[in-house]
Amino acid sequence: MTANATNNTKNKGFLAVAALGYFVLGMIGTSFAIAPGYASPGFPAAGCAVACLLWSDRTAWPAILVGSFALNLAISLMHQDTGGPATLIAAGIAVGSTFQALAAAWLVERGVGDGWRSLENVSDVVRTLALAGPVACLVSATAGVSILYAAGAIQGAEYVYSWWNWWSGDALGVMVMLPL
Repeated sequence: MTANATNNTKNKGFLAVAALGYFVLGMIGTSFAIAPGYASPGFPAAGCAVACLLWSDRTAWPAILVGSFALNLAISLMHQDTGGPATLIAAGIAVGSTFQALAAAWLVERGVGDGWRSLENVSDVVRTLALAGPVACLVSATAGVSILYAAGAIQGAEYVYSWWNWWSGDALGVMVMLPL
């Protein structure tokens, strides 16, 4: 087996573990979710996604997309919503989650450089957590809640609360899981 083939096999294994990790951590996070079950006050999968993208030089994004899609499709199935809109909602949320993790990785790489790898000084820790957490988590919360609203899964009166819960859950998940 050549070195390139070995690296390709390792990469596929990493992608499978990353997708499964996102799914499992997402299921744990959504066990605390508010109705309709998409926004959680603590979502460790968001931190897992950022870590996977940082350590893989952003090549693990397909794993985040697949893990998030599977997670959100499972949420729809738990609510016995199996129609086309459920699949579109799951796909839209997966794209938002993937873009959020990509944005977080990009922001951390630009704002912290290689300091995120060791997190040895306070300024690297604070910048990494701030950029990957509260700043980047604006992406998925806005995309996800907007998709739920457009699909009729939440009403206008629920938008702000759902957005806040989604954003804070993702930000908390990133700030807890990423350093680990």
